[in-house]
Amino acid sequence: MIKILLIYFLFVYTLFADYPNKPLNIVVGFSKGGATYEMAKIMKPFLEEQLNQEVNIVNMPGEASLYASNYVLTKDDGYTIFASTFVPYLASNILTKNANFKIHDFSIINLQWFDYDLFAVRKDSRINNLHDILNKIKKNPYKIKAGVNKNSSGHLLLQLVLKKYNIPKNSLILKTYSGGEEVRQSLLKEEVDFIVVPAQGSENYREKLKAIVVNTTERTKRWDAETLFEILRTDKIKMPFLHGSMRGFAVPTSFVQKHPNKYEILSKAFSKTLAKKEVQNKLKQHRIGYIWLGQRHANRLVLESYNIFKKYNHLLKN
Repeated sequence: MIKILLIYFLFVYTLFADYPNKPLNIVVGFSKGGATYEMAKIMKPFLEEQLNQEVNIVNMPGEASLYASNYVLTKDDGYTIFASTFVPYLASNILTKNANFKIHDFSIINLQWFDYDLFAVRKDSRINNLHDILNKIKKNPYKIKAGVNKNSSGHLLLQLVLKKYNIPKNSLILKTYSGGEEVRQSLLKEEVDFIVVPAQGSENYREKLKAIVVNTTERTKRWDAETLFEILRTDKIKMPFLHGSMRGFAVPTSFVQKHPNKYEILSKAFSKTLAKKEVQNKLKQHRIGYIWLGQRHANRLVLESYNIFKKYNHLLKN
């Protein structure tokens, strides 16, 4: 009888003890060593300090975070945190891979790392601006080749630009790849004439690439190129602003709904971690973002991006 009472007491204590009372897992939807993994790895010891609990990193690559997404949704007790590139991969998995979840099934704790897409050519290319690219496609239908990461923001961005400039998408030979690195290599190997890829990962190839257009609202010091925003404005063309990659952390929405107090503790741990100068400097050294947006703003951005992908998803189909 005493043994049964002891077991019952331990069970009740586990339910009501302060959160967290056991190690947490950060599930990274990509391979070890990738950008999202590095973000989680740097954040790990500081989150452990804030939560006073061990934090483990679990890599679960496959189908652009689809496997990890499905797994995380089965773990809504607050001990499993999802690290991923939520834009564009949540949208692309839902819209192009028939994922069995919805955009609202995830609550983004924060988006801390933003990237933007750029149009680039080889350094020795005679192409110097967006109109050069568009004119080449018009004058040489079915001959000009472009490389993109399949179902990425860059993929959709290129298709939107073609649509807005009334260029049939089939007049361009579009080669799709499974990652930004493969896209950049395709350009250097002269498999394609130009590419649309995330800007940050392209910095290692700065000496070999020439940026033609950056998809930002203001010019950046990092790349000597026009912004798509100013080109569209000059040409009097309206097009939705398509954000590039957005990385951060999330949990199942069911966890937030069932355990709001626990979620508040978790959210504050991330907020306090990113407020530390030591953390900011460490992330900055690795060219990783450290912005604190918070749940409301982060989820709004993810939803805005999803709605654009949903509206123009037909452009991603062959």
